[in-house]
Formats: sequence, C-alpha cells, structure tokens
Amino acid sequence: APRVLVVGAGPIGLEAAVLLVRSGFDVLLVERGEALAASVRQWAHVQLFSSNELNCSAWGLQACSEVGGAVPSSDAQPTGALLVEGYLERLGAWLASQPTGRCELRRGTSVDAISRAAILKGEEVKGAGELARDGAPFAALLSIGDQEERVDGLAAVLDCSGTYGNPNFFGRGGAPALGERSMRALADAASRSCGEAGSRFMQPAERYFYRGLPDVCKAHRGAFLSQADSAAERFRSVALVGGGYSAATVLLQLRELAAELSECGSCLEVDWILRRAPASDPYAAIDRDPLPTRAALVDQANALARGEAACPPGMRLRVHRGCAIDEMRTEPLSKHTDGTIRLKGTAVQTHRDIGVSGVPDWEASAGPALDVAAEVVISLVGFRPELELSRELQVHQLFARMKQRVSHTHTHAHTHTHTRTHTLRHPPLRTPPT
Repeated sequence: APRVLVVGAGPIGLEAAVLLVRSGFDVLLVERGEALAASVRQWAHVQLFSSNELNCSAWGLQACSEVGGAVPSSDAQPTGALLVEGYLERLGAWLASQPTGRCELRRGTSVDAISRAAILKGEEVKGAGELARDGAPFAALLSIGDQEERVDGLAAVLDCSGTYGNPNFFGRGGAPALGERSMRALADAASRSCGEAGSRFMQPAERYFYRGLPDVCKAHRGAFLSQADSAAERFRSVALVGGGYSAATVLLQLRELAAELSECGSCLEVDWILRRAPASDPYAAIDRDPLPTRAALVDQANALARGEAACPPGMRLRVHRGCAIDEMRTEPLSKHTDGTIRLKGTAVQTHRDIGVSGVPDWEASAGPALDVAAEVVISLVGFRPELELSRELQVHQLFARMKQRVSHTHTHAHTHTHTRTHTLRHPPLRTPPT
C-alpha cells in the first residue's frame, strides 16, 4: 500500500492517521514530543469553546468505540486534559492495535526536512510545462536525539505539526524587541534547569511566559504570589501582552486569582498591553456567535478594557492601547520586588487604576512612552507555522491566511486550534485498490 508521512500526533494528525489507515494507506506518524498530543497537554487546564460534536470526527468516534469504553459525549466541552484522555489517547490506541506495518508511530522524533526524490526546489516547474515532479516520491529526514534517518518512497506528506510551539515576537511590527530573544533563551534555560513543577519562580526569566497560556490558578500560581513579609508590600505586578482570546482567558484567570488573594491581603497589579488602537474594543463581537462561551469571554474582556466591569478588591488594572514594544530588559532584585522585567515602547492611550469602582482614569498625550516594569510578563501575541519543513518544495504560502482561526476556549479560558494541516502531494492522492 502507498505510505504516507503524517507530521505531528496532535488532534489533526491522529484524525488523519486513522482516516488514512481506514482508507487503505500505510502511515508513518511522527511526533516530536514524548507523548501523543504534546502541545494539547501544555494547555491541559484550558476548556474548549467548542463541543465534541465539532471536535471529534465520525471515523474517530468509531475508532473509540472499537477500542472500548464510552464514546465522548457530543455536547461536552472538554478541557485539554479530558480531550487527550477521552479521545486522542484512544485514537492512538486504535492505531497501535492495527496489523504490523499499517501505522508506525515514532515519538520523540522530529522531521527536519522534506524533499522530492532527487529534484531540487528550482527544477521541474510545472507551470513551465515540466512534469517530472508529478510522479516523484517524497523523502523525509528524521532526527531521534543525535541520530538521523532518511525515509524514502513516500506517496504523500501531511504537515499537521501545528503552530503552538512557534510563538510570535511582540516587538514593533512583529520583529523581536531589543532583548526579547535573549530573554526567551533565559526562560528556556530556566525551564530546563529546574523544570516547571520544581520552579520557585525566583528569577525574572522563570516568570516570563511566552510559549502558551500559563496555568495561573494552579500549576504556575507561585509566579503570581508575592514573597513580601509586609502586608503593605504584598502585591505582584503582571504585564499581559496581547489582544487575542488567549490573552482574554489569562486576564479573567488573573481576576479569579486576585479575588482569592484579596482574602489574605495580597494584590495583583496588571498592565494589559494592547496593539489595537483605542478607537474600538479589543475584541469584535460575533453576531449570534454559535459558541456562547466565546461570546461570554469577549463580553467580559471588553467590559474590563472599557472600565465598565469592576475588578475584585485584590486587583488593579491598567489598560494600554495602541502600543508598540521596542525594548525588553531585566532589572535586579530590590527591596520591594524579586527582580522585574521592563518593557519600553510607545502607547496612544492608557486608562489606569481600574479597581473595585470600575471607573477608569484616562490618560492620553501626544507621543507618550510605554514604560512598564513587571515581576511577571505573559506574552500571548499568537503563533505561526514553521516554514522550514517545506523549504525544498514548491509550496506557495498565502500569508493573509496565516492569521489563526479560533475555535476553542475555557469558561474563563481559551486556546487556538494551533494546527496547520498541509498536504504535500502531487498528483491527487487516491485510495489504493482493495
């Protein structure tokens, strides 16, 4: 049977692999993480906007039924953890139960390059009437630790690697701000040295979140707790950068945590930094949104941005609009902080100190400077596909379509699908004869 490479064992990759096996193809399923759905596990605490009716395919549900156990309820809105446990792991179990050779799963393996037989990128251009590329098989270069392997004779490649592991920069125009790349390197090194579970969040780099949504109320709660002994100094400053649904999710989680902290005399001071100009709300409401949880998230976040919703006693909120960030740097430990990260740039408008009254104090001036010092920085400015995989192929990118389409959230939370499905094949892939 023709062999197909599927890159990424997340929701789309697993669904694709099941359908391909059912359709008579042999599948090589490659996952960079050590477990299936590694990216989904990173937002395990987040609940989806959409119900399982939209999350699960007919062939996937059939596979779940065949491996045994209850089929996911069609109207449930699972968390990432429940999606993995109740659906994605069972798709993996179905694939593992197939006869030898039908589906080979490689964990802890990355796909570093894809090529088309011995044809170079600039050769055999179909638009110029050169047709040799049509029948040429694909080849893939795989890495497993420090070992490499070449896989030849592939009928097709499905790039389901997603975007979640490739976050955007928040600097002006999408370029890295000064110091942003070095701060990422420090954050990655801190994560490797102590591990997320063991982190005490003592260094600023440990309190810089840029790879996804932090679990504010549980796993990463320690980052948002002040270590000060004096009640007068028991506050934590947080900078939240981004105007997408992920940022709205974290904003509402911060509000939830602040309500808890207020009972013990602690406070969160939050600076919400938005690129969108003040002429409109951060989020455009969707008329008759078919996903009510998303609509509720939009309403609550917009109300906070406008100052129409009061913050709990343990939270002060400043909203900066029309911002561009030019510089990011750390500042050392002081009497009042555990070390801070300073963000500098420009802003069009700031309304400050939205507290329990919910009444904003607006501040606007010509050419104002953005200057925010925070003990915790959360960057949620979107993700994009990694294009290196197809660099040797004649693949045309439509950049206007790279903007993420959103389909999931938590009651107080959200995540993108963060999955790019890209079929690298030519001519059309047909079901093999039985």
